[in-house]
Amino acid sequence: LTGEKDVPGYLYWLERAEEAGYKLSDLNVDKRRAADNYFKLGQWNDAYDAAMLQPESGYRSWIIRTCADRRIAKAQEELGVRHYTGNCPEAPGFKPDRSKAYGILSVLTLPSPRAQYYIACCLYRGEGTEKDPEKALSMLPSEDRFGDPEHLRKEIAGMAAYYAAEKVTVQRGSRVPGLYRQAAEALEQAFRETGALSVLYELSDVYIRAFDDPEITDGPE
Repeated sequence: LTGEKDVPGYLYWLERAEEAGYKLSDLNVDKRRAADNYFKLGQWNDAYDAAMLQPESGYRSWIIRTCADRRIAKAQEELGVRHYTGNCPEAPGFKPDRSKAYGILSVLTLPSPRAQYYIACCLYRGEGTEKDPEKALSMLPSEDRFGDPEHLRKEIAGMAAYYAAEKVTVQRGSRVPGLYRQAAEALEQAFRETGALSVLYELSDVYIRAFDDPEITDGPE
């Protein structure tokens, strides 16, 4: 070890060597154990920030995992989003366990708009948690704070209104027609944006269930 700033790189390449099957001496392993505990939390934060300014690489992905293990919130967020999106550049074809995404994202102490967006996606799709469109809608940050990379905003809004309508249908409440209409409008927009057959299926179900409401009996274009 030649200095503090060399420690992350040293650990990364040592780990790669072990994965490749190289037999390392006990002395090297002891160095690794010592180096693994060498940085203070602030230094791991600095290493993370420096790595995130560099082009995508296996080293950068390693820093994200290592800092997430040390409960650094921004690294946990990044790792959680990568789990959710399947964005793992260091391992082409890697199929992440997306059920872990919600657990990783939901433990953040300082969630960012980006983290909130992907928590909402997890809640909507029921990945790692019970599916809950209404809660997902409440978790979504505004579109000006964070965009819509997964193209799910309209779909979430439509299904949240649909679920809300289903809950109050038994009471025949006055909110039902409006909720169905809200669901239909949002899902129509979502279908126009994405063309997803799953959205068309849900939209058809909305119209079937709301058939008695003359204001929304016209189907999608």
